[in-house]
Amino acid sequence: MSAPEDLDNLHEEVASLRSGFIFFLRLQLLFILVVGVFVWRVALVQHRSLESARLGSGKIHNDQIRQRQLVEEFRKYAATHPEFAQILRAKGIEVPTNGAGGTPVPPPASGGR
Repeated sequence: MSAPEDLDNLHEEVASLRSGFIFFLRLQLLFILVVGVFVWRVALVQHRSLESARLGSGKIHNDQIRQRQLVEEFRKYAATHPEFAQILRAKGIEVPTNGAGGTPVPPPASGGR
């Protein structure tokens, strides 16, 4: 083998290595872009889900406030109506004492219907 043939083989090998290296750099860039788009998409979906949950939690909070107000109205009504007070007690809702005489509403009768 002569020196020019070795030099030609060396140039061909360097060109082949350079070509392979450029191919893998492009492949790596494509992979980074795909991963970046995937992460962006997941973040977008999570953001939308979080916004939906925030709206839902506000609605739940408002519903809880309305339910407390309704229970309070029931308790006020039960203070003057012993038969209704028995129903509330059966459901585990405390009933205030009778406002007129200051006497408590009688407990529910024992025994079943």
